[in-house]
Amino acid sequence: MTEGKTLSTLEPAAVHVRPGTVSDASAIVALIRQLAASTGEESPVTEDFVRGYCTTPGSALLVAERDGNVIGLLSWSLTLSLYHAAPCGLMEDSWSMSKRGDKASGAAL
Repeated sequence: MTEGKTLSTLEPAAVHVRPGTVSDASAIVALIRQLAASTGEESPVTEDFVRGYCTTPGSALLVAERDGNVIGLLSWSLTLSLYHAAPCGLMEDSWSMSKRGDKASGAAL
């Protein structure tokens, strides 16, 4: 334990944000299902669908990790915008779960 600090005063572990990959499929499915449940719905998402999403040009995601565990995600797709007359990103899903009650992973994403 750090001298002079108790468990309740230690800083939470840092949140690391990185691109999501096919190896994150299981964690991403769990997060999407939590997102759906938070609105009283169910999601049909599967690990196969997530792996396909990760390898589809124009689709992308970021994941937030703490202590090696995926605790948040942000997904988006590239699309064309008539208003901007250019490609733009369309944010689709954002979800962050934290057992510590902080907002670090959501803010990091």
